Amino acid sequence: MKFRLTDQQKTKVTRSIVVFLCVVVAGQEIGLAAEWVALVDYLGVELFVFCFTAPLWFYWCRVISLDPYFFISTWKQLKQLPSIDSHAVPGLLPILVFGLIGAISAST
Repeated sequence: MKFRLTDQQKTKVTRSIVVFLCVVVAGQEIGLAAEWVALVDYLGVELFVFCFTAPLWFYWCRVISLDPYFFISTWKQLKQLPSIDSHAVPGLLPILVFGLIGAISAST
């Protein structure tokens, strides 16, 4: 006596296997993702984004107040030497270098 599954049962079994594998692979990350979704739902998107950008604004104000030689280039200076901006913005040069490496490796 052979046991055969109907198409609807095959679909349910397949979905159950996929969900089980996702839980096994993701593990604790599923709970963390659910917590983030609940936090965004509770705070709202605007307040959630503000909570993460406010420290960046604070950092930016501290950099300007602590470094008197920090400058933002004028448009005329940028036209003459565009690479000057990569040294003026903190952390921009490594991002540009990794972006260039990624672009070169993607094109080959």
